[in-house]
Amino acid sequence: TGTSYAVYRVEGRRVSRCDTADATHLVGTVRGETFLDTTAPDGRVSYVVTALDRAYRESRTGRTVSVR
Repeated sequence: TGTSYAVYRVEGRRVSRCDTADATHLVGTVRGETFLDTTAPDGRVSYVVTALDRAYRESRTGRTVSVR
């Protein structure tokens, strides 16, 4: 398991592998299991999370979650 997590957000569609390579989609990092996106736009957005180890190596993405 990672020591922290990176949270990515994409507006209006599912998150692709390329989106996690683009830092403009990174909305934050967090230690623990809770993240509150205070800058989320109106409409449909999708999120994906990766785990970061102590050396900040990133895991593969988890499942995409879409919300309105």
